[in-house]
Parts: sequence; structure tokens; C-alpha cells
Amino acid sequence: WWAMGRQVLEGEPIFRVTVHEIDCLLGPMAGWSLWEELVRDEDDSNINRTDIAQPAIFALQVAMTRLWQSWGVHPAKVIGHSVGEVAAAYAAGVYSLADAVKIIVERARLQHTTHGMGRMVAVGLPVDEARRAIGSDAGRVHVAVLNGPSLVTLAGDSEPLERIAGRLEQEGCFVSWLRIPYAFHTHQMDPIEKELRSSLADIRPRPASIPFISTVTGGELNGPLDAAYWWRNVRQPVQFAPAIA
Repeated sequence: WWAMGRQVLEGEPIFRVTVHEIDCLLGPMAGWSLWEELVRDEDDSNINRTDIAQPAIFALQVAMTRLWQSWGVHPAKVIGHSVGEVAAAYAAGVYSLADAVKIIVERARLQHTTHGMGRMVAVGLPVDEARRAIGSDAGRVHVAVLNGPSLVTLAGDSEPLERIAGRLEQEGCFVSWLRIPYAFHTHQMDPIEKELRSSLADIRPRPASIPFISTVTGGELNGPLDAAYWWRNVRQPVQFAPAIA
């Protein structure tokens, strides 16, 4: 959201230096300044664009991790929610900072190409009931995120998704629309698969030095977090509730 991290950016030198370091890596790849985007006035902000928001979120997560470490706070395990898996993998020692920045820049850039193609909505249902609610629209609407035992996110083509959400709301179900014109973790990501895989073919994952709990698989992951993994991260449902469990 606009102005996120503003206070800690102004008040914590380690945080600020980390954001500058990421900006120096990101600028040549992305063609824009992370620092400028983080300090823009609200009227000029681009933070609602996913190609801007994802790298900004990543930078704040990495900077916060380093700040905590400077205070002696070190994780026993790490987990990330969808886009948060990039910073989580970096915190687990899987990537150099340059590789992590490349992953977030390419992921964000390519997902932004699907802008305006669909929507996402959180609903207060267990996953099995959510799938029953989708019914015959299963090819166009998906359970995109499992956030809790009775909270999932549905995503997909706008028309059937709006129809399903409207019906659920009339039945008294909790319904909350995400304020983004994208349908992440659905068939609408399929056109970016080839380019995402090729753009990340040269990243060099290392064995995790801290246990990495994957929200792609729902459990601890010891295998390589290569380009194929990041395609699964983009396309498959976010298994946050199973991973937390």
C-alpha cells in the first residue's frame, strides 16, 4: 500500500541501506527506481501495479529481516506467502541477493502482463465447500489460496467469479474483494510460463541454511528452488494453511 515502510525507512539506517542496496541491483534490471517509488506522493504512486508492488514488498521484507538480525533475532524456520516466498528463500540462504532480486523483478514484470484479465476474492469457506461453490465454472475459476481452515481466495475470469461471489454473499458468506485486476495462481498465468522459466534459467539456488517451509508444497522443501519452482509458485494454489500447520 502507499507509504508502507515509510517510518522505518526514515528511522532505521540498516533498513535504509538495505533498500538502497536492492535498488542498485534492481534499477538496471527493471528500469525504474525502487527508492523513488517508495517515497512518492500518494497522487503519483504506482504501488498498485504489481510490477512495482512485488519488488517493493520484497525489499521491505529483506530489509526488515536484516534489521531483526541486527537486533539478534534469527529465524528457526522461514515461510513466505506467494510473492513472499522470494524474500523467505533469500532469508533461508538459498540465493544471493542479486539472484533474489532477479526472481522478483521477472516474476512481477511477467505477472503484470496479465493486468485486467481477472479478479481475486477472499471467501469464508473451507476448501471443499469453495470447490463445490465453483461447480461447473472450475475451468475458469480456481481456489487460488488456502489461507486458513475456513478462508480461501478464489480467482479467475471476472464474470463467473463475480457471479459466484454474489451468490455466496447472498447466502451470508464472508466475501472480500482484493483490490487488484489480476487472477494470480490460475489459468491466466499460463501464457507467461515459457518466458518465466527462460528468464530465470541462470539463477543458482543453494541448499537452505535455515529450514524453508514451502507454500507451494505445503511442507519443508529441501529440493532445488530453480526456475521450475518459481513457475509452480506463480501457477499453483498457495498452500499457506497446510504450510503453517
